Amino acid sequence: MNRNIRTPDHLALIRDDSITLGQLAARCLLEPPTKSEVIDLQGPLYSVRQMAEALGRCLGKPLQVVDIPPAAHVGALTGAGLPAAVAATFAEMFAFLAAGRITARGDRTERGTTPIDDALGAALG
Repeated sequence: MNRNIRTPDHLALIRDDSITLGQLAARCLLEPPTKSEVIDLQGPLYSVRQMAEALGRCLGKPLQVVDIPPAAHVGALTGAGLPAAVAATFAEMFAFLAAGRITARGDRTERGTTPIDDALGAALG
């Protein structure tokens, strides 16, 4: 069972992966910018359910997403073994993501295009 403690299911999340990060790093090394800059790297958008479906395909079994309400985020995270202070920080970050309070602020944005199935396949080997 995949427990969704991150954000509401209707909110699409940006997912980055090592393939996209590696491609951007190589491009920056081969074609350095003219000045120092901050690059926001944003991959394709996927909902939690889409990510669970893709992971299920890679694992060869369906995964069920169970939404955990925000008030239970800290408890779920500490129950999974995180220290309370870390769990509280993650819960706060999840709340900020859900409220749209975390946004890109770099000098420019790069968009990744690696499909989730490819990224998961590479990560799971």
